Amino acid sequence: MTGKLGADAAVDYKNSDIAEQLAKAAPDGVDVFFDNVGGELLDIVLDNLAPAGARVAICGAISQYQHLEDVRGPKLYLRLAERNAMMKGFVVSHYASEFPRAAAEISELMRSGKLTLPEHVVDGIDRFPEALFMLFNGGHHGNLVVKP
Repeated sequence: MTGKLGADAAVDYKNSDIAEQLAKAAPDGVDVFFDNVGGELLDIVLDNLAPAGARVAICGAISQYQHLEDVRGPKLYLRLAERNAMMKGFVVSHYASEFPRAAAEISELMRSGKLTLPEHVVDGIDRFPEALFMLFNGGHHGNLVVKP
């Protein structure tokens, strides 16, 4: 993330103390968070929001999908009010009218080399189960592709 993609900092939410990593990566608090995980991770970020004007986009909650009958919401949602922050849902289909323009802009960024998409290739259709588990357990970087 930091090397190839140019992010200022990255936090590995699966393998270590997230709150400690977050405090080190964003000592003044998190200004923008795009959430696809939910659960405990969302609460840790809410607890570490920047003091004024932080934004949180909720796009998914993979930590909750295995128990949809008992989805857990954020316990620390009051941090939004305390820190004058905003949380909003985001679903890509809500922006369907923008798809052609976005495709053109992204295509040009890729052609010019300003945007690259990392790809993790797993060779052999027989390794599909292994690749599927990587989606949930990590172990890959970028788009995960199974090559026959």
